[in-house]
Parts: sequence; C-alpha cells; structure tokens
Amino acid sequence: MAYVQLANDIPNDSIDNLKLNKLCYYAQAWSLARLGHPLFGDAIESWMYGPVIPAVYYAFKACGKKPIEEPIDHFDESRLSSEELSLLTDVYMTYGKYSSTGLIDKTHEAGSPWRQVYEAEKNNPIG
Repeated sequence: MAYVQLANDIPNDSIDNLKLNKLCYYAQAWSLARLGHPLFGDAIESWMYGPVIPAVYYAFKACGKKPIEEPIDHFDESRLSSEELSLLTDVYMTYGKYSSTGLIDKTHEAGSPWRQVYEAEKNNPIG
C-alpha cells in the first residue's frame, strides 16, 4: 500500500486502517473525476464509520486502531502511470493531515456519497 509506506516515511505521521480506507476512497473518487477511470477494481462499501474497501480493511484488521507499521507487500510504482502516482500524492497532501476521526467526519457530511447510500448494517456499495 502506497499510503502505508508514505505515512511511515514522514516523521511524526502514521496511518491506521480507518485512515487508509478513507484515503483509498478519496483516491478512487479523484481518479474517476480527474483521470476518467477507476484506480482500482475493488468495491467501496458504506460501513458505519464511512467508506471501506473490504479487502483493505480485512488485510489490516489485525492492527485494530493502532498504526499500520508495515505494508503487506512492497508498493510497485511501475504498476501506475505518472498521473496516477501524482494523484495519490495529491490526495495524501489534501487529506493525509486529517486524523481518522476527521476523515470520518468529512465522509459523513450531508450530501456525501456515503451519506446517500448508508443504511445501518447493510454495507451498501458506493458508486
């Protein structure tokens, strides 16, 4: 995961499962808007604490609320275009400064895609 490596390379920064999922959600949205295509093929679901990519959540579930210290595997930049890499950086520069709670608040704002489809205990797909 690019964001795990990035957060761990920045002094006094960290990333937990909630924050990682929210950053991936924003990266997907930005990719659709800016590049006209999805960044990844996994579904994004509306869970209680906001948008979640189930595969990402379960990959790091063992970390609980603690910071993720190591990515599952090394991020291979060659798999992404320069535009996609730039987009990932832009998303992190925009949203990486927020805590997990702050990102939950942002994704729960009135009119947000999460808010439009969320139903308790249903995990509806977003988009």
